[in-house]
Amino acid sequence: MTGGKAISFQPGELVRIEIDRATVVRRGGPGHLVLAVDGVQLPALLVDLAGVRVERVAPAEWPPVPGDLWRADDEGVWFAHLYRTSGTYPRTELRMIPMHDDGGRYSFPDKLLAVQGPMRLVHREQADPTGDEATGDRS
Repeated sequence: MTGGKAISFQPGELVRIEIDRATVVRRGGPGHLVLAVDGVQLPALLVDLAGVRVERVAPAEWPPVPGDLWRADDEGVWFAHLYRTSGTYPRTELRMIPMHDDGGRYSFPDKLLAVQGPMRLVHREQADPTGDEATGDRS
């Protein structure tokens, strides 16, 4: 890294720094967070200062996986569902379907997060450690 963005700033200037889509790696001591951006871990950042704002965008369980139930800030509940598209170039995509909607409405996870605000996981199916989904007698 050459520091290309930093070269134009001078000591004494006031700046606003935004670190978008950072992941909390761990707490780094009193008032500090250790973050990673695009897989690169940053030094511990003191966040307990006036003028420093840290906002939760998504919980550690994000992104959704098929079968999840998520609750939005407006209390709407959304179901994560794998959908197979049709047409010339079919693909499988994860869609979020609202629990209380009969109009076929859906959203994609990141779009839903941006529009609905912070989401919280309500339920996630536990993976079968044996890899055998067929458990129990179903005859």
